[in-house]
Formats: sequence, structure tokens, C-alpha cells
Amino acid sequence: MTTGTMLAAVFDRAGPLGEVVRVREVPIPVPGPGEVLVRVHAASIHPADGMFAEGRYRVKPRFPQVAGLVGSGTIVDDDRAAQGLAAGTRVAFRRAGAWAEYCCVPLDRIYKVPGGVHEQEAAQFALNPLTACGLLDMAGVREGDWVAINAAGSNVARLARELARSKGVHVIGIHRKAATDAGPADILEGDDLAARLTAAAGGPIAALLDCVGGQAITTALPALRQGAAIVSYGMLGREAATMSNADIVYRNLRWCGFGIDHWLNGLGPRTNEVVQSTWDAVQAGLQTPVAGVYPLAQIEQALTSAVRETNAKTIMTML
Repeated sequence: MTTGTMLAAVFDRAGPLGEVVRVREVPIPVPGPGEVLVRVHAASIHPADGMFAEGRYRVKPRFPQVAGLVGSGTIVDDDRAAQGLAAGTRVAFRRAGAWAEYCCVPLDRIYKVPGGVHEQEAAQFALNPLTACGLLDMAGVREGDWVAINAAGSNVARLARELARSKGVHVIGIHRKAATDAGPADILEGDDLAARLTAAAGGPIAALLDCVGGQAITTALPALRQGAAIVSYGMLGREAATMSNADIVYRNLRWCGFGIDHWLNGLGPRTNEVVQSTWDAVQAGLQTPVAGVYPLAQIEQALTSAVRETNAKTIMTML
């Protein structure tokens, strides 16, 4: 069993990451039942990490808390390895406590990294690429369908767009302002949104992937076809969306919230297939751009980069 101390980014109270997190020496954690110890090589910084530190995420901190939710590394201890995950196996993972030299991770949140995948890609896999896959899966879209994605410049939206296109699904990105990388069918927020969505798709759309809420949903509603899905996965907007029961009942709409744990837990026998298909997309060139790479000791610079570079992920290395 690996014992001793490690360096970790720790916070003792809830608050903004830059104010509460400090790198210090703490004991190496001990795996519990159903967990393995991972020697962390790299971790990616996400908005969810800030929400976690502020106590606003679905997972709540337990003080003193090691920060970070997503990373990659290698299995350390042979005695607890299972499911073909022997010591030395490269893995991606999602678990509170990722910003440290070691992290204990449940086996069901460990993903074996295929050969040829770069550490910086692996360090992002367990959140944004899997989330993009999950959004399309929950929406139930098929080849030939049209799906709209708001806040289309975000990292998850870009990944969902790429995955959708690889499945023959057409995408309309909804932007808040003009974007140089907008797709040919993309449109701006504003008046007559539903009419412009319908015109771009040549008819009603099959789904709306939403991370804004409020009017971003309400104004898009008339463009949704019979039986369409709204999948909400973010809270960029603070206002409530409004719709009548008639919209939902007469048009058989589905409106569901996406949480990655709930989605993964519901996959059952499909889990390996879905995870493998997402790895296949990464190996085929799914874009996971990197804004910068910083050692854990330079966490202040890393956090500044993460705030500034919203279209690419900042990576922290632990080796």
C-alpha cells in the first residue's frame, strides 16, 4: 500500500477558487471498498471545479477538501485492482480530489485509456467528451435529424456538434454574438428565433441542447417538432423558462435535466459501448484544445488561464 504525504490543492472553506485553494502537503489517501488509488498525471480545469469550491455543485465539499473533479493517471496498487485495471494501467477518471498527486477513485468512474491518447486528452475525457455524448444520447436524435445547441461557442457545445456530425445529425448553433467559427446553419439569439431555427433546418427540429435556460428555451419552443426533446445541462441564465402544459402535452415534448452521474448510472449494459465510442471519437480527432499546461505549484497561473481561455481547457500536471 502506498503511504506518506503528497502535494494537493486544498481548501478549508467554500469560496472562489483563487481565494480559497492553496497547495500544501497532505497524507496520501487510502482507497475504500470499490476504489483504486490513482497516481495523478494531469487534471483539467472546468467551470464545475469553481462551483464545487463555492459549494454550488451537485457534489459538496468536505473540509479540508482537495479541489478538482477530472483527471488522468495510472493505477498504483495491485492489491485493489479489478476489471483488468492492474497497477500501471493508464486511466481517465472523475472524482472530487483530482488536483493532487494521488486520488482514490471508484471503479465505476475509472476509464481505461486506449493507446495513443495524449495525457492532455485523457485528462479531459471523463467530463466534457462524455457529457457531449450523453446529451445526444438523452436527446435521442438519429441520423438526418436537426438539433439546436445554445451557447454554441462553449467547449461542450463544440464537442456535441462534432459528435453529432459524425453520426449524421445536423446542428444549428445558437450564438449570443457573431463568431468566426460559426457553422453554415448557425444563427444569433434574438427576435423570431423559432422561425429562423425552422428556416435553417427546413422544418421543425428534433431537439434543443440547452445550457442557458429562461428565454433561450421559451423562444425556441415553437421550432420543436412533435415528440422533440429539450435537454438542459447548464445554468448560464438566471431567469425561469416559461411554457404551457399545452405545449408539452399536445406536442408530446420531453424536457429533462442532464447530470452526468445519473446518465452514466442509467446506461447499464450499454456502458462499455458508449465509453468506447467516445474514446473512438477522441482517437479519430475529436477536438479537445488545450489553452495551457501548468505544474500544480503554479495553480494561480493555471486558474487565471482557465478564466481567460474559455474555448480551450487549461491542464495542470502533477509529475
